[in-house]
Amino acid sequence: MSAPASPVPPAQTPVWNSDMSSAIRTRLSALPANTDLMAEFPRWIMQECDPASVVLEIGAGEGKYGYPAAIRSQVARLVGIDPDSALARNPYLDDRYPGTVEEFAREHDARFDCLYSMFVLEHVSDPAGFLTACRSLLRPRGKLFAATPNLWHYFGATAKATAALGVEDWLLERLRGREMKESYHFPTAYRMNSVRALTRALAQAGFRQVDFRCFDEPSRFQVYLPPPARWFPSFYSRLVYTLGLPQAMGILMFKATL
Repeated sequence: MSAPASPVPPAQTPVWNSDMSSAIRTRLSALPANTDLMAEFPRWIMQECDPASVVLEIGAGEGKYGYPAAIRSQVARLVGIDPDSALARNPYLDDRYPGTVEEFAREHDARFDCLYSMFVLEHVSDPAGFLTACRSLLRPRGKLFAATPNLWHYFGATAKATAALGVEDWLLERLRGREMKESYHFPTAYRMNSVRALTRALAQAGFRQVDFRCFDEPSRFQVYLPPPARWFPSFYSRLVYTLGLPQAMGILMFKATL
């Protein structure tokens, strides 16, 4: 995987505050709309790791996107967990553990310097149990990274509504085809997929600060819309950047620190 030579800077200067929770410091900023998630997310993780770091990927799957290769090259050990049997095919991991993060945490207390997940949080039905497990896996001052769709974006809101109505698979097959639907293994919950919900849940789990970086890339969402409606993502993206609303952008990334 190739990556840009320099980091993508936040589009606005972030400021730490404690307005959303008395127990956790927060920072919220927007990245440019053309941010490459598959390059920017692992680069952010690598900035917080060193050659001695032991890192865990939650929901590692078969590693089909390739970005873990960059992380593995910079750390001492990369471990993956996933209840999906595809984990056995992941070529980037030093160790593989089938199962959930809650199950894994029972036997691996305070083992990791960094945890990360991409497009996992929208599937979590028990935020408190998930984040408590993550906290127990981290060493002191450890960090949790995640990237997830934003509930308060038209894509996230639609996904949650269709899941609640029981038509998520039906709609996905018609918009993206049977093959895409059949590879979509886990139902969505969208219980901690907004800045506010994540801030509250992370504070309750014992994290002391969280840095959110959000962006809205129209092309990521256009493929889910019928052709007559594919003008909308570009219109929406321009609107949220003009109004300065990172909390309404399509992709949330965050770094939470103990």
